[in-house]
Amino acid sequence: RWVLEECSTIEIDLPAIIGAASWLNRWKVDAVITKSVNMLDWLESEVLAYLPVIRVNGPRGIYYAPLKWDATDKDVEANLRPGVVSRTSAVSVYDSEIRNRMTLQYRPVRDGSSYGSRRVLGPEYAQNNYGWALGGLWILPWNTSNAVDVRFLADPLCRWSTAAHGPHEWTGTNASTWDDRSATLTLDYMAMRYAVPKRFARWSGPLEALEGLEPGAVVRVTDEPMYLTDALGLVVDRISTTNQVHLDVVILDDPYKTQRRTT
Repeated sequence: RWVLEECSTIEIDLPAIIGAASWLNRWKVDAVITKSVNMLDWLESEVLAYLPVIRVNGPRGIYYAPLKWDATDKDVEANLRPGVVSRTSAVSVYDSEIRNRMTLQYRPVRDGSSYGSRRVLGPEYAQNNYGWALGGLWILPWNTSNAVDVRFLADPLCRWSTAAHGPHEWTGTNASTWDDRSATLTLDYMAMRYAVPKRFARWSGPLEALEGLEPGAVVRVTDEPMYLTDALGLVVDRISTTNQVHLDVVILDDPYKTQRRTT
């Protein structure tokens, strides 16, 4: 918010930015800028690139909307059903990149300047590592007699992805955080986003039926040819004409995140 308000001349939707703050405040970020940079470019490449957000060019200016890859029924804002809307594109894959073993390097302390810390999220633990990654937390078992290397976390979605698609490694460096929990949370959302390829299509309908649905909105989708009944989807783009709205929707039908239904 500070960068957008104080260091940029671009028009922003401040209420929307404030509305997303409580969800994004789970991440701790900080930085020291030592050279002349375009602050908006820096914000998007060094901070927001590691957060599950999408840039929205709204009618009141730009803002960054959360992408809730872990969405549940309580997040749903609308139903996309035949008779009200219709699918107006073929089904494709939303971004073919797969990541199922991810390494994030980051600062070891808040005032540090080197990438001395790391977290790895993948299909299995390191040797003698019996913890479990769950929502950005490190959960230890009852018996902790074995040495635990908390840098390595296992995720069942990454295990499923590796078995189905083979190993796909990714490594990144994030200078904007020093916080272990924030690094783990970033990897957790990356797994939800990249471990399993997701179906993608466009649905269109009248303005009055789809008004208010912007990128980041969670919807229920029913589409018989896609074998979907009340499946959860995530809006990633919106195009409006005089009396029609076109929504690009990613279907959240991975095999491990519960409360997501694909029939």
